[in-house]
Amino acid sequence: MMERADWARAELAKRAEASQNYTQKAFYLEASALIEELVLRRQQNQGELDGTLWSPEEWED
Repeated sequence: MMERADWARAELAKRAEASQNYTQKAFYLEASALIEELVLRRQQNQGELDGTLWSPEEWED
């Protein structure tokens, strides 16, 4: 996932840099920020899942 996210952010940054249109540039920059937020949320959810799976208090008989 990280490799794809890094690639997408790099592509969006290139397109934002090359764009002459303010609306397009804003779109590319916001899309990049959205990808960054999604990656962060995925990492947080994975950590929560790992913590729940390894917590004996959460295990039910």
